[in-house]
Amino acid sequence: VTQPSPAFAAADASDNGKDKDGHDSGAAESTSVVEDVSASVSASASAIAAADAEPPVEKKAPQLMECMACGVEKTASSLSKCSRCKKAFYCGAVCQKSHWAVHKKICGKVA
Repeated sequence: VTQPSPAFAAADASDNGKDKDGHDSGAAESTSVVEDVSASVSASASAIAAADAEPPVEKKAPQLMECMACGVEKTASSLSKCSRCKKAFYCGAVCQKSHWAVHKKICGKVA
């Protein structure tokens, strides 16, 4: 009668959930280790993503300008500028033409 080799004995021990020393094989432990590592990686990825995220940008209120002729306040983008000095703002061509007599004295002199 021959004795099984130590390699076969270890294989037999692993079949019943025990290692060669008779301890639990650790299948449950390896699953929890994998879950722990996975959770750690997810947490690290979340932390990196949060660190890379841009801080929220506060929206600035649109700048209101006043028409030089009639005094109506509108956003700068909705008013027309004097094409010569770019300093005077108007509601449109009617206001710009009506104010030209006054504005032409300072137009071009404004720095």
